[in-house]
Amino acid sequence: MNYLYRNENSKTAARAVSSLYLIALLLQCGVCSGDEGMLGVLTPQQEVGLEPRIEGQLVAVHVRIGDVIEAGELIAELDDEPFRQDLAEANARLDAARAKLEAAEARVSVAQEALQRRRTLVEQQAVSREAVSEAEEDVALAAAELNEARASVLQQAAIADQVRTRLRNTRVVAPFGGTVAERYRNPGMTASPGRPVVRIISNDMLRARFAAPVERASELSVGGALEVGICLLYTSPSPRDS
Repeated sequence: MNYLYRNENSKTAARAVSSLYLIALLLQCGVCSGDEGMLGVLTPQQEVGLEPRIEGQLVAVHVRIGDVIEAGELIAELDDEPFRQDLAEANARLDAARAKLEAAEARVSVAQEALQRRRTLVEQQAVSREAVSEAEEDVALAAAELNEARASVLQQAAIADQVRTRLRNTRVVAPFGGTVAERYRNPGMTASPGRPVVRIISNDMLRARFAAPVERASELSVGGALEVGICLLYTSPSPRDS
């Protein structure tokens, strides 16, 4: 059974959940004073193992366990130099494709003007109709090259956008505000999808989870109030949080 737990100390409790040294967070959830209660745990409303969307080597991790962070805050950075080089190459190919497109547009314009002149000359009986047919073939060829050039620009632009996205993804940011509950990786290590750098939990609200015996189900109701007692048990600090 789940109940939302909120009071003036909810953020303090959330930070307690985030501690590495927390052995147990126990609840005595009773429906009336003096009740022996039901054993449960507190869990955050939101939590996430924050991982990059691409694989790379970590060059910086900007948070430690227990740090309170804001949504959108920069948490970690991957080495972006390979992606910057890829983007420079992609932009160079895009520039080359655009230059070819401009040249193809110019050829179409020239071919169309030539076709128009020959049509005028045919009306004046200055050239044969075969000359017009040749000019029409030139226009068709130039138009085909123009279509290929346009397709090439679209393709290279899409590739450049993909590389630009990978470059942006070297920055790992917090999806919501909260507290750093765990730090798994340090600079120099490899991070990738499925290999989180830190774990973040939300501070705004906690969820009380406990099992209610069947014989006591009738004592509970939707919207009913519960008394929640919290017992925090800690061990000595872990070296990893120093």
